[in-house]
Amino acid sequence: MARGASRERLEAKLFGGARMMDNLRDIGARNAAFAKQFLKDEGIRIVTHSLRGTLGRRIQFWPVTGRARQIFMQAQESAFDVPVRARKDMADTGDLELF
Repeated sequence: MARGASRERLEAKLFGGARMMDNLRDIGARNAAFAKQFLKDEGIRIVTHSLRGTLGRRIQFWPVTGRARQIFMQAQESAFDVPVRARKDMADTGDLELF
């Protein structure tokens, strides 16, 4: 705004706010509600949104054109999952190697 942008020409695209873990508070919903209210209060038009749900998203954005692409993550792709692989030489002992 300090460099001459006009609020009337600004547009927003909102993504996210998923509740990916049942045992935690629904922070994503609160964040989504805040973002929508903030943009409304600032007079910035929301042209599209994909909010809440249970799956995370990967977002690609091309600033020159304004194009955005959303890819839903599968449940097993959660950022909180740690891949586990049993080494062949440890198969009989029950030990696991985390990487």
